[in-house]
Amino acid sequence: MKKIKSDIQKLNPKIETHLFGTDLIETSEGKISQLNGFLTGMPERISQLILISLVILASSVGKAYLVTNESGEINFKNYRVGLEPQFKLSDGSGVNFSTFFDAPISEDQSVRARLGFGDTDFYAGGSWKWIPFPDFGSQPAIGGKVEGIVGREGGDSLVNVRFHPIVSKKFELELGTFLPYGSIPLGIQNFRSQNDFQAQLNLGSEVFFEQLPQWNFGTELGFNLSKAYTSITISAAYLFSSDWKPKKSQPKRKY
Repeated sequence: MKKIKSDIQKLNPKIETHLFGTDLIETSEGKISQLNGFLTGMPERISQLILISLVILASSVGKAYLVTNESGEINFKNYRVGLEPQFKLSDGSGVNFSTFFDAPISEDQSVRARLGFGDTDFYAGGSWKWIPFPDFGSQPAIGGKVEGIVGREGGDSLVNVRFHPIVSKKFELELGTFLPYGSIPLGIQNFRSQNDFQAQLNLGSEVFFEQLPQWNFGTELGFNLSKAYTSITISAAYLFSSDWKPKKSQPKRKY
């Protein structure tokens, strides 16, 4: 014990007191007292280690706005603008508010712009979706989208790049059209000079009600697989024709 104390004091005289909590006593009775002091402080030291571990893990949890919120359907005749609040169920909870705008490129491609704020201070980004295998007969729609997001969190910049594979199937019901989908987004996040690999499981559905042909609704559950977070997202979007053009002002009559 003397040797242990001597070695510790050489490294840092304060460590001995912190670790053992009592002065080293050379008698056998004192050694028992020393051991009791060490064991008595064990719960506190363990709790400190657990707290430090949680802080380290929390600092590497996903900070960007993480959501798929799209099926394999391409609305190639419509633009779409919408809102999608997201409620985080892990990582300390919180809410993000996002707005998005979709534009078709072709019958199998579309792009999306996104802007938002909330639990993540600020974020903006865009994505490109390509569905080479459309929903046809018994075959589901199969494709994916590539997404990039930049933002700010706690005064620090973040960059997130992800790929979302997407599989969905259309179901026509009395209420309207339902488009359940699944995705396992994989990506890299750079935050505070650290790169983290992220993975999620996202399950959701888009809905087009017969009574509201100009509106599209959706909900999604996101499950953390690796350094992301668990969440529920809902959305509402308004559709308008991609052939839409502003009306030209009428020329003034001359009297």
